[in-house]
Amino acid sequence: MKIIRNILFLIAIGLLLPYEVVAQDEYVDSLRRELVVSKDDSAKIVIYKQFFDYYSLSDNYIAELYADTILLYAIKYDSDYWKAVGFRSKGVSKDKAGNYKEALDLYEKAESIAKKIDNDTVLYQVYNDIGNIYVENYNDFNLSKKYLDMAIERAIKTKDPERYAISLVNKANLYYAKEEYDTILMLFDSALNITSDINTKIVIYNNIAVLQYYTGSKEEAINTYSKVLTLLEKVTDRYMYASVLNSLSSIYIKENEYDKALRSE
Repeated sequence: MKIIRNILFLIAIGLLLPYEVVAQDEYVDSLRRELVVSKDDSAKIVIYKQFFDYYSLSDNYIAELYADTILLYAIKYDSDYWKAVGFRSKGVSKDKAGNYKEALDLYEKAESIAKKIDNDTVLYQVYNDIGNIYVENYNDFNLSKKYLDMAIERAIKTKDPERYAISLVNKANLYYAKEEYDTILMLFDSALNITSDINTKIVIYNNIAVLQYYTGSKEEAINTYSKVLTLLEKVTDRYMYASVLNSLSSIYIKENEYDKALRSE
């Protein structure tokens, strides 16, 4: 199982969206029903944002269409808040598609508008987005750290512990290239002590397990993966549950412990 680098991509609508396939269909259907009965455009744009959040985790092409719809409504009603949200949403889609320059341009537009209206939520999201792009695709430690620290400042300003925890996880990703593993684990531990969200904990424990095995702590990695499996039983995320089992199996195979590998499949 790979390290999860950009946690905000998994946090669009309450983190990992631990729904079964049927529940996912029900969620989309409920949004469609709300859209049909809604006569207020201000309510519709909220629903379009929920559609964007949902599809940004499953179908980026559709997600970008909803980002465009948000922007159209924002321009129609000259809403600075929704313009900022729309540009940031469009930036996320471009980011996920690998169009990093376009994504940065859109994030910067969102940042400019959010500063104008002093919206801490959008600024927090955009600073995380920009920071992640610079560390993952431009290998610019200093610029990435600058933006991620700005995101942390916004999280503290809004007194939101979950945002603060997420920012610490994103900041931890900075230190992989420098191989500062003690710093990474310290940031992960700090985030675990702050967050109460089960999905955030799953992401953190997964990344800790990957790092533990990479640095030679096999038994610790296995124990940490066991914690992930226990948490996943509470959210019924079968895909991620299978991924963790596969990671455990891979560890046992590399260690020539084939009986344990079979039991973990």
